[in-house]
Amino acid sequence: MKFFILKEDRRCAGLRSFIVSSRSARYSLLPEYGRIYRHNHGFEPLLAAYQSGKKYVLRQFVRRPLRELPFLADMPDGRQFSDITNRYGFGGPVCSATDASIARDRYTHFFAEFAAML
Repeated sequence: MKFFILKEDRRCAGLRSFIVSSRSARYSLLPEYGRIYRHNHGFEPLLAAYQSGKKYVLRQFVRRPLRELPFLADMPDGRQFSDITNRYGFGGPVCSATDASIARDRYTHFFAEFAAML
């Protein structure tokens, strides 16, 4: 089992090849979409991936500095912390499983690994 977070600007080729090899039909996961979001909104696009053999769970998100939120702009914590959110409203994971119970199990493992990194 392997969990990792890909940054579009550093491992673009790796990100593209991972998405293509995962046979994901979600074009919104491609680095080009991340670049558009960063260009329009200024937030860092990221892709979290959990892989076990040929099985995978992918979840895209962006890191958003809290100082960018108007109601936290003047707060000291706003300069120090960030949150994560979905880009383009494309929330939720993409999973290689077609069976709902298997997909839930994989996402449970994905989320546990993701939470451990925080």
